[in-house]
Parts: sequence; C-alpha cells; structure tokens
Amino acid sequence: MKRFAILALALVPGVATALTAGHLIAPKPQTIQARVQWAEVYRTPDGLVAGADLIVVARHVTAQPGRLAGTIPFTYNGFEIERLIKGAHAGNDLIVEQTGGRMPDGAMLSIDDGGAFRPGQRYLLFLEAQGRNGVYYQINHQARYEIGSDGLLRGVDPADRVVAAFNRQEAEGAIEQVERRVRLNQ
Repeated sequence: MKRFAILALALVPGVATALTAGHLIAPKPQTIQARVQWAEVYRTPDGLVAGADLIVVARHVTAQPGRLAGTIPFTYNGFEIERLIKGAHAGNDLIVEQTGGRMPDGAMLSIDDGGAFRPGQRYLLFLEAQGRNGVYYQINHQARYEIGSDGLLRGVDPADRVVAAFNRQEAEGAIEQVERRVRLNQ
C-alpha cells in the first residue's frame, strides 16, 4: 500500500505537467485585444438612431466562424428578434457579422465592440446592412447594449457620451425613447 501511495504521488506531477503542456488538454488560445477606428462615431443618441438601418431587441442564439479577410477572422452571430424598432427585416432570425474570432495561427481576435456575444443574452442593437444579403453588422461600440436580468442596459463604453445616455437605464424606458426618436426621424 505504501508503494502504491508513493507511486501515485510521483505520477501526479507528471500528469499535471502533461495536461498543462497541452499533451492531453489543449492550452487556452492567446487572445489579442484590438482597438479599431470606427467609420461612424455619433455625438448624440439621435445620430445613432438615424444612422442605423435596423434597430432590434434580440436574443443571441448561435456563433459560428465566418469568413477570413487575410488573417482577420469574422464570426456570424445568430439572433432571434424579439422586437423590431426600426427598419424592415423578414422573419425573426437575424445574422450579425462581427470582426473577431479564431485566427489562422489559433489566437483569438477580439475588438473593442464588446467582444463575443453571450448565448441566451438579450441585446438592444443598432445595425447596418451589409448589402442585400440579409446580413448586418454592429455600427460601432455605441451600438450594443446588453439587457441585464435586472432590466438595465449595459453599454460597451460607458465613458462615451452616446453610450452614457443609455447605459444603466431601465431597458423598457430606453427602448421607448428610441422608438420615439425613430418616429420623429421618419
């Protein structure tokens, strides 16, 4: 019994080393955080509303690897639309292409748009169409708000003036404000 205990204690460090060296379990890939220069950054919430082709409240359902542009990966995020606030979209399913994902060298790329969407999470999204293929993209860092279980919106960059107008606001009231802005801009 004593020999077995000594052998077991001698094997544990070896197994742990093998696991962490990636022999039995792959190591967590390196994540590259990148800041981007957004094409559109708005000074007011009205500008954000006017600049969006589609505004929705939607639940994230899936994420799948998308196209590669050189070494830059994209992810296709599937959403189920719960509420259409602005624009026209056929059906309840929505695809939002996002810059980021697994790069050819195995590293993960994440930009300053809020990172990966969380499955099951509800969002208020301000989107632009990518041509006529039914795929959209998030306008910028001002265009994404998680709807928390507490009913409050959480933006990507609360220090931004536009994000601050929505951040930590009661979701239903903020969504009604957006709907009013949409009606005024029509």
